[in-house]
Amino acid sequence: MKVLFYCSKFPPQAGGAGIDAFHLGHDLSAENHNIYVVCEHLPGLKKFEKLNQNYEVNRVRVPLLKNRGSGLYFIILCLIIAFKGIRVILKEKVELVHCHDTATGIAGLITKFILRKPTVFKFGGSMTYEYLCNANKNGWDPAIGEVGAWQQAEGLAKYILKIEQLYFKKFDLIYPIAQYLVDLLIQQLKIEQRKIRLIHNGVKLEQLKREDYPDVKADLKVDRMIFAGVRHVKYKGLKYLIQACQPILDRYQAHLVIAGDGPEEKDLKKLAQNNPRIIFTGNLSWEENMRYVRSAAVYVLPTLVDKTPSSLMEALALKTPCITSDIPGVKELIGPGGGMLVPPADARALQEKIIWLLEHPQAAQKMGQRGHEYIYQNFRWELTREKIKSLYFELMTKN
Repeated sequence: MKVLFYCSKFPPQAGGAGIDAFHLGHDLSAENHNIYVVCEHLPGLKKFEKLNQNYEVNRVRVPLLKNRGSGLYFIILCLIIAFKGIRVILKEKVELVHCHDTATGIAGLITKFILRKPTVFKFGGSMTYEYLCNANKNGWDPAIGEVGAWQQAEGLAKYILKIEQLYFKKFDLIYPIAQYLVDLLIQQLKIEQRKIRLIHNGVKLEQLKREDYPDVKADLKVDRMIFAGVRHVKYKGLKYLIQACQPILDRYQAHLVIAGDGPEEKDLKKLAQNNPRIIFTGNLSWEENMRYVRSAAVYVLPTLVDKTPSSLMEALALKTPCITSDIPGVKELIGPGGGMLVPPADARALQEKIIWLLEHPQAAQKMGQRGHEYIYQNFRWELTREKIKSLYFELMTKN
């Protein structure tokens, strides 16, 4: 089987969809399937590389334009990715196309229109929504989610929405990564249910064993740690976590440790008021981040809008007690007794749950174990991989 992957970002670039594509390509190429990746090129990366004899990456760049958040850059990137992908398909006789993220949906649509190749689309969120987030429009609130983005689309975003509504109906199969995205496709875009397969993201549990990650608390000189590792943007809700923790850190001899960076970092540090019990680490490598997650008494993801975040799945897999927002997508990861849900943007509710876990360490430990078991049963990588492979074979037998 020969499969072409379209990704806007691919390792070593950050991005969950690209990381999932990387793992899928690695596993499929090990089974002697041929995988060809077309993705964005950035300075310092190779334009072409062979990851193994069956697995190659082709990176393309947008000439002249520097604003990677602009709508023009976005559209030109899709056109260039499609042009390169078509050349790869013709040269290598590729049998199937897999679009791994929203940004490459247009590339997939162009390729399908020209070459009529069977095409799978991973739906991890609206292209219109992603554009508005990246463009950073004044007054734009990412917490409104996909439906809000569709309702408020103006200017270029309105045209992107029209394209989006068109191309969703053109793919042979679509696999959303959360149940609420299935509902959006059916109810909002009127996509036929026969074209939709729910496939959640998965995590590689063999890479997430607590004993493989030494405790960092001694290095940090802290006793108890509340940890969050997310990008510092408004819709991740970090300000509510800081508000929740400020009054209780001294009382419980705990530290709030926040990893990552982003445009809200300055405001978040100002909100922290130089509290010595609030530590900002900056960006961490994936391995270092896992050490912090594994060492935490509580992992908190106070996001206001999200899909099925890998950061939360990793924390659950590491048996760390977790608190997160009761919102679509995210709450699908929390099984019975395997974590705590709070209303989004509610610092008081967040504080109450943190206090409870700090005061009940044995119950927290059992919660962490149940969270791990739920991830093992429902979200381990092997399940995701086999479901995607079944989509491929379903399409191959139809064409």
